[in-house]
Amino acid sequence: MLSPGPRNYLPSLRRCTRVRLSILRCFFFDMRLRRFLMTEPTVLPRTTV
Repeated sequence: MLSPGPRNYLPSLRRCTRVRLSILRCFFFDMRLRRFLMTEPTVLPRTTV
């Protein structure tokens, strides 16, 4: 971990990294959700008796 000090403190880098990871997390979650919704049947098949 970085020691506190004006030389080691980079708020813009930390913010950029946090935003980038958040965007990637949302992207992968969206892809998994879309894949799940496309592979799972949304309507129950009719059964004939």
